[in-house]
Amino acid sequence: MAKKVKDLFYLICTTTLSLCVSFLFVGCGTPDTGPGKPEEKFRDTPFHPVSMPLQKEALTYLNTLRESAGLHPLKRSELLEASAMAHARYLTENDLYTHHEDADVPFFVATTPWQRAESTGYAGTRVVENIYAGDVSGVQAVDILFSDIYHRFDFLDFDIDEIGIAQHFAQNYSFIGVHTFEMGESGERNEVAGSQNGPIVWPYAGQKDVMPVFYEEEPDPLPDCSVSGYPVSVSFDPKVADETEIESLELFDEKDMPVKDVFLLDQQSDPNHRLGKNQLALMPLQRLGWGKQYRVRLVYADSAHRKRTLTWEFETRDLDGRVYEVVGEKSEFTVKSGETCFFYLPPRHCNDRFERYRYRYSPTLKIEEEMIDHNTIKLRVKGKGYIEMMPDNGRHFFVTVL
Repeated sequence: MAKKVKDLFYLICTTTLSLCVSFLFVGCGTPDTGPGKPEEKFRDTPFHPVSMPLQKEALTYLNTLRESAGLHPLKRSELLEASAMAHARYLTENDLYTHHEDADVPFFVATTPWQRAESTGYAGTRVVENIYAGDVSGVQAVDILFSDIYHRFDFLDFDIDEIGIAQHFAQNYSFIGVHTFEMGESGERNEVAGSQNGPIVWPYAGQKDVMPVFYEEEPDPLPDCSVSGYPVSVSFDPKVADETEIESLELFDEKDMPVKDVFLLDQQSDPNHRLGKNQLALMPLQRLGWGKQYRVRLVYADSAHRKRTLTWEFETRDLDGRVYEVVGEKSEFTVKSGETCFFYLPPRHCNDRFERYRYRYSPTLKIEEEMIDHNTIKLRVKGKGYIEMMPDNGRHFFVTVL
C-alpha cells in the first residue's frame, strides 16, 4: 500500500462546523502537480434577504414540529419579522454573532431582543430570540437548533404564540448567512392554547430522521465535552410545573439495553442556569448510532400526585448509502466505483472529533466528498485507484476503489 500511495496527488479540504455558531468554509483545489499550492476556490455570496416564500417554508416546518410534539402553532407577526430582519442585518453588516446590539455600531436598533421588538410597535408580554449563523436553509437551521437543548426549549415554549423569521446572507459575513427567529407571547395564550397538563417530549413518539449527535451550544450545557448524543428532553406546562415531579428519565438502545453513560440536565445541574423547574434533558455522553431505533421511558407524578409511566420510541437518521466504521488508526476499505459510501469515525471519548481533513488520491479518480459532521465523511468515487483520508484527529484510513 505505501508504495502505491507515494504516487498519489493530493487535495486539501477544510471544513469547520458548529451547531450553534456555525459556518461552512471549504477551500478545495485541483490535484497538486507541482511545488505550488493548489488553487483555492471561495464562495462569493452577495448580501440579500431571503424571499418570503423561503421564510414561510421555515415557519411551516417549525409549526409542523411543534404540533407533532403536541403544542399549538405560531402565527406570523409582521412586527416581530421586522425586528428579526433588522437584527439579521445588524449581524451580517458588522460580522457579528450575538443577541446584544451596541449603540456605537452601524445598523443599531436596540440593545435587547425585547427592546428591538418594542421599537417596531410590538405590544406582547415577552420575546424569545433564537439565532443560527451558517450557509443553510431556514428549514436546516430549525433542525440544527432543535439539536441544541436550550434553543430547543425556546422553540417548544408553551406560552409563545407569534413569530417573525428573517434570513440574511452577505458577501463579507464570516458565517455567510444568519437566521433570526423572534418569538413572542401576545398575552392571548388562554384563547390560543389553553393549559397543557401532559409532558412535551422530544424527540416525539415515532419521530424518524433524528440526528444522532449533539456538538456544542452557546452557552454550552456540556462544557467538558465537544461531541455527545442527541439530547432527549421533557417539559411540562409552567402552570402545572409546581404540581408535577419527574422520578426518572431513561434511554434504551436498539437491543433494549439502557444507555448508562448519560448526564441529566435539570434546574439544579444546569451549569448555565437556563432551565426551569418544568424542564429536564437526558444528555447521552456518547453519540447515538446512524439508522438506529431508541426507546425512552419517563416516570413522573402528575398534578394529582398519581404515578405515570410514559414510553416511546424514535429512530435516528439513516444515511443513504453504505456506512463503514473507522475504528482503528490505519483502517483499510474497498469500495466499488460509483458507490455512495459514508465513513463514520465513532468517538473514542467525548472530545474525539475532527475539524478538517486532507486526502491524497490517484489521478485516475473523480471524487465527490462532503463532511456530514465532525465524525462522518461522505464519498462517491468513480474510476479505479486509491485514496488516503487524513482527518485531523489522527484516524487516517485508506480506500481502494475497484
